[in-house]
Amino acid sequence: MNKNIIIICIIILFNQESYSQPIIINGKVNNVESGKIFLISSWNSKIYMTKNQIIDSSLIVDGSFEFKITLFDSIVYPYYFIIETDSFNNRTGIVFFEHKNQFVEIDTIDPHIAPKVLNSLYQIELKGQYEILFKNIIDRSIQFNEIIESVNDSEPMNADIQLNNKKIREKIINDGDSLLFKYSNEHKNSFISFWKLNERLENNSYKLIYENIFNLFSNEIKSSKNGIILLNEILKSKKSAINYQFPDLELKTLNKKVYQLRNYGIKSSYTLINFWFSKCIPCISHIPEISSINSLYPKSYFQIIGIAIDSRDDFEYLKKVIKNKKINWKNYWDEDGIVTNELGINSFPSNILLNQSGLIVQKNIAFDDLTLFLNEKFKKTIFFFSNYEPD
Repeated sequence: MNKNIIIICIIILFNQESYSQPIIINGKVNNVESGKIFLISSWNSKIYMTKNQIIDSSLIVDGSFEFKITLFDSIVYPYYFIIETDSFNNRTGIVFFEHKNQFVEIDTIDPHIAPKVLNSLYQIELKGQYEILFKNIIDRSIQFNEIIESVNDSEPMNADIQLNNKKIREKIINDGDSLLFKYSNEHKNSFISFWKLNERLENNSYKLIYENIFNLFSNEIKSSKNGIILLNEILKSKKSAINYQFPDLELKTLNKKVYQLRNYGIKSSYTLINFWFSKCIPCISHIPEISSINSLYPKSYFQIIGIAIDSRDDFEYLKKVIKNKKINWKNYWDEDGIVTNELGINSFPSNILLNQSGLIVQKNIAFDDLTLFLNEKFKKTIFFFSNYEPD
């Protein structure tokens, strides 16, 4: 009996490993004659896809493009396009490719609006039932982004406007969460619901409503390989969720000595834990902002701790970046991001703000919002900070 079970398991594993489906994706981009188009795997692709991670590019010629890709398992995954021309660079909404040749029409280049894919049941559901229900959320998101992008960077936003924008953004996110709960309750076996929950978990981190949405899924989805992975990611992200105690972490110093980062050892009123790595372009681009905020407050009020997830091969480069960029706050090494992954953190840069008790009070807070938050907390001592000179 045991031999038969082993044989069956080997057959299943062999079939998974031997699956290979080449497909051709033809398409056109409305109102774009020439440029470059990228096809990219979306939403925690490294977690779910063993071989299906795709970063491919093609030229747009007379508005048309073509991709030749190979899919290595039978599951339908989400992707998106990035369109790059001389005048703009933007991404599309999500596309789902079934395991056959497909034709794509990109009529609107916006991350909130999905392209059209002919003869795709997944894309028909996404463009139909899902986007119809979420139309108000999509319109509000587009309008909000247009307002934010129209602001002149050389003219800092008034604090009251920043606070109001934060409330608007949070309201859009919370309304979207509620709608996804409604949609998932009505479409319990929908992979659109499944992947949209992944998107929200990756963008917004843990929320109780995300656990509740997962529990609405059919047993078929919950017990699938990807369902088990998603539940694990939800539970991991709970460890770094707002209003939860930040766990103790075993890291290494830049001298490669083991270091225990314990939340009871935090002395500052607030501590920003910044997760990054040396070859992460967005991480590097944020260093001047982080440095500026770090210089505003005495260490007893606010401090920054960096956790770098670089590989062993990149460790010397990490130290070089820290030196060349004049990063003067503490940094610890989490080799290959093993510890960070257990916190459900998979996108970078990410940050967590702790109070003096080690409680997580904010997660992935924008730096403008961080300054507002700290100034509000320390408003009785702002005069002192205005005369503060960092060490």
